Amino acid sequence: MKLLRSDKKRQEATRGDKKRQEATRSDKKRQEAIGGKDRVRPDVAGSTRVDSMAKHSIITEKLVSTFQKTEHKRPIDSELETNDRRGRTVGYHHLALAAKDMQAIHHFYEEVMQFELVKVEVGPSPQGGWAKHFFYRMEDDSKFIAFWEMHDMPGVTDDFETNLSKAAGLPDHINHISFDVDSKAELDERRQRWQAAGYDVMEIDHNWCHSIYTKDPNDNLVEFCLTTGRFTEEDRTYALAQLSTETPTFSKPPASVTNHAANDEATKGGRAEFVSLGRRDS
Repeated sequence: MKLLRSDKKRQEATRGDKKRQEATRSDKKRQEAIGGKDRVRPDVAGSTRVDSMAKHSIITEKLVSTFQKTEHKRPIDSELETNDRRGRTVGYHHLALAAKDMQAIHHFYEEVMQFELVKVEVGPSPQGGWAKHFFYRMEDDSKFIAFWEMHDMPGVTDDFETNLSKAAGLPDHINHISFDVDSKAELDERRQRWQAAGYDVMEIDHNWCHSIYTKDPNDNLVEFCLTTGRFTEEDRTYALAQLSTETPTFSKPPASVTNHAANDEATKGGRAEFVSLGRRDS
């Protein structure tokens, strides 16, 4: 009887060993199925489990791999590529310009234009001398207009030209700086702010966009512009044709041009006159 009980205990122990072995094999198969064989670790009870972070990593790797395979299978289609380009938002991060009178620039761009000075970089110039680089935030932390105040730079004289068009020997209206607005109400508000600050304003309805213009302390033509029209295939066809034609058909002239004088009570310092805007008051 003692032998029989001993044999029975050995058999039960053997069956227990077999169950543990089967459980171990089952765990290993599950780990191999999710690709985490090397990440299996024993727990305090002696069985195996996958670390939760390892699971997350494995799943992420599989998703990335699947995405990459799908991307490689995507057909190369010119229309698709065009749509991709149109769908991506790309814009200027900042425009950087030299300034002679930084105090006047600061007043105009922060007080009148309402762009906030948020950053300045000060340091040596690679060619000698040093400079301050001021950044004015226009809309968010990815859109700025910036100005250089230069000091002791070799070859830079005090009378350097800040007007972009004059520096290039071009008519005054060619090189100019244009900012966007969201509505006609905002455009009108911007015009009134310019006038209140002592600046004459020229307003033009270009048929497909509506603009106001004045001059900044650098003597550059600055603009606020509202897109009012839509672009058609006919517009694109005409634009592409103008790349090579020497005998163009002129565009439709502006629907209206209006001059707005600065407010009489406004400070006249830095005033932009109509003559400097390219048109005389009629």
